[in-house]
Amino acid sequence: MIKNFYLIHPFLFAILSAVFLWGQNFGEVPLREVFPTLVVLIVFGGLVLFLSWIFFRDFEKSAIISSIFLVITLSFDYVNNIFFYNSFIQLRWRWVFLILFLIFAVLLFLVKKTKRDLLNVNKAMAIAAGTFILISFFQIVSGYCTACLDIKNNDIEIIIDGEINQLRDIYYIILDGYSSPEVIRNVMGLEEIDQAVTFFKEKGFFVADKSQSNYPNTSLSLPSSLNMCYLQNPNSLKKYFMMAEDHKIKDFLKSYGYKYFHFGADSFTYFNRYADENINLGLLSPYQTIVWHNTLFMPVQTLFRAKFGIRADNFGFLDRRLTQWKREKFKLQKLAEISNKENSPVFVFAHFLVPKGPYVFDENGDFLTEEESDNRGIIKNYLGQIMYINKEIENLVDILLKNSDPEPIIIIQGDHGFPFSDRLNLEEFAQPDCAKELIVPDAYSFPILNAYYFPEDGDKLLYDSITPVNTFRILFNYYFGQNFILLDDISYTSDPNNDSKFMSWDK
Repeated sequence: MIKNFYLIHPFLFAILSAVFLWGQNFGEVPLREVFPTLVVLIVFGGLVLFLSWIFFRDFEKSAIISSIFLVITLSFDYVNNIFFYNSFIQLRWRWVFLILFLIFAVLLFLVKKTKRDLLNVNKAMAIAAGTFILISFFQIVSGYCTACLDIKNNDIEIIIDGEINQLRDIYYIILDGYSSPEVIRNVMGLEEIDQAVTFFKEKGFFVADKSQSNYPNTSLSLPSSLNMCYLQNPNSLKKYFMMAEDHKIKDFLKSYGYKYFHFGADSFTYFNRYADENINLGLLSPYQTIVWHNTLFMPVQTLFRAKFGIRADNFGFLDRRLTQWKREKFKLQKLAEISNKENSPVFVFAHFLVPKGPYVFDENGDFLTEEESDNRGIIKNYLGQIMYINKEIENLVDILLKNSDPEPIIIIQGDHGFPFSDRLNLEEFAQPDCAKELIVPDAYSFPILNAYYFPEDGDKLLYDSITPVNTFRILFNYYFGQNFILLDDISYTSDPNNDSKFMSWDK
């Protein structure tokens, strides 16, 4: 019995890369995405083991070869990055595949011909795989426990005074990485941004010219704005994922009878179990897509598609870039239809990974292949997606204003700005010195687009330097008769001397 126990290592190696990925990103990966993935991998591992047993008719040999095959196929990207694509050596994946195939063929021959007892080899493989998985599980369990213990019951106090005459539809649209118009114009050189600002103002929007995000990345910014509060510890990512899903804004609005529509992105906002309806596109979740991309099947599929002229649509659900291109178009279409079909008031949270990458749109909305995107460069890609999404948002605003009665509340907001990194070639910017001033270490910049359509004088409480943490405090105060105190508008980033603390950023 003990001897046979060691032969489970093919199943461990089958789930190894998926569990490792879960452990490294547990803060953004819900259990509902992990368990089906592990089941599929275990079944695949069992199938490989069964076929190997048919070939060898020996469980010890079958287990060894199965595990080697599973590591090569399911952890191909990790193997490639560790051994063949690093600072010392950089090989194209086809050469890596050839090398690994030859290694596998040699091992297959040796295992087939050997007469030795392979129990110790199986023990070593089982212990190695089990150790790596236990380490990842320890990280996951400790992270979950810390997050659950750290969650505090910060229920917001709701005042019900019965004086609300109209419940307006509320659209909270996040354009990921959309920098402030001033930065886009003066630093990046896109003068056409003035047309977008003019459009918003002519439609009655208040554009906060000096607005900044409260945090320099999405995983911190959205939990803050959706809960109208500042965060405590940069490392509490699981806690903040839970806060972004089970947020206070939807609790408040649902108490008034609102229906919650959630338009997720290819990120931790992909799905919200508390929403009345999730509107998204893609067979695989972001986590599952990355698991697929880590396998050997992904580059092989891409090669077959290129060599044999197979249309991209035949494998569209496996192509993350193509899915992203389709997803954003799909969400824009569905978002424009909501005001026509709902009788009850709606709260819409719509998160678009535009203009931030992956850069899959050109300025006309056409699909960019990865090669085309690389040839264009980061600045041209970013500005191209700015121009595309501006046209789409202008069209969307016209539709929402036309079809909504009473007038809706619309918030169009960047969750952070463009990634002004010292790794970029600053000479590509119109104003390199200004670009250098916007750099936040290992993160994104703070100046953002922040535009509000608050009808019937709701914008009189707004001000140029408002940050997202106060967005719904002002909205609820004016339209729902609440008495939320406005917080100081501060931008925070991790303290380089203590990564468990935030520090205010004023550069």
